Amino acid sequence: EAAGEIVEYKGTYSQYLDQREKDEIRLAKVAAAQAKEVDRLQTLVDRGGSDLLLVAGAPPAVRVNGEVVRLTLGPLDGTDIEEAVLPLLPPHAERAYRDSGIADASLRLSGLGRFRINLHRERGRAAANVRALPISPRPLSSLNMPPEVEALTRLAHGLVLVAGPTGSGK
Repeated sequence: EAAGEIVEYKGTYSQYLDQREKDEIRLAKVAAAQAKEVDRLQTLVDRGGSDLLLVAGAPPAVRVNGEVVRLTLGPLDGTDIEEAVLPLLPPHAERAYRDSGIADASLRLSGLGRFRINLHRERGRAAANVRALPISPRPLSSLNMPPEVEALTRLAHGLVLVAGPTGSGK
């Protein structure tokens, strides 16, 4: 409800108050879940990781330089993952997940960065991958590429394909 907005409610005043209380509790839970997930994303960024991996039955993990490093937290279950990730999704992605069991979305957190979120079901339980995206691309000179690669950036016509395994820095 926006400030000053008139909202029609069908039901008794008591039912309205009950619903408001439930909404406030739900919003408090969402805020707590977001805070916990932001802490995990901060850990991902601080360690220079590419992905935050949330899999039921295992502790959260981050991928750093291609190696999966488990965080020192206990194992998660599918409900933990949904409670952590669903609040980060926009409404359309949350609906997609509830309807089809898979959702993709992007997230920008001020002061932390941009992230791509994939929430899906694996063996009937929730799982998620959150990929850290660079705020701006690294300069070509910092990538230790051969000079021929820079020449590709000056081509005026044609199609250049860059291929490689996931996480290889394409």
